Order: sequence, then C-alpha cells, then structure tokens
Amino acid sequence: MEEMAIENIGTLIGTIGFPSLIAIILLRSVLGNFNQRLDDLDKRLLQLNKSILLVDKTLNHLTRKDFVVESEFNKSTASPLKKENRV
Repeated sequence: MEEMAIENIGTLIGTIGFPSLIAIILLRSVLGNFNQRLDDLDKRLLQLNKSILLVDKTLNHLTRKDFVVESEFNKSTASPLKKENRV
C-alpha cells in the first residue's frame, strides 16, 4: 500500500469526509490482502498442476512399461505352446 503524505490525508478529509476516508483506507488494505492471497493461491494451483502432470506422465510411463513386459511375457510363453501343438 502506498504511503500517504499528511497533506494528502488532510485534503482527502476536507474533500470527502473522515468516515469515507477511513472506509477507503480499510477497503484498500482488505483488497491488498485479498490480492496477496489470490497470488498465493495461483502459485499453489500452478504447483498442483505440475504435480498432477508429473504423476500422469509417470503413470503413463509405467503403463507402457507394463504393457511391454506383458507383451514379451506373452510372446515367450506362447511360443512353446505353439510348438507343442504342432507336434
């Protein structure tokens, strides 16, 4: 929040009145805190998104690896059966 000079405060009080000035100052501080919380939330959401993408990438990699291992296992076990059926 910007620092307000005494002259500016006096001018504002004379122009809009003391209660309005207090309301404006409180509104600025509340909005400043709200904006800070939104920025923090945005950072957390970005990190959560990165984590989800990493988990998804890892699961896809593991699924592909499992598929390759399973395919190789099926090929190695299927070959002897075919030979036995031929004989």
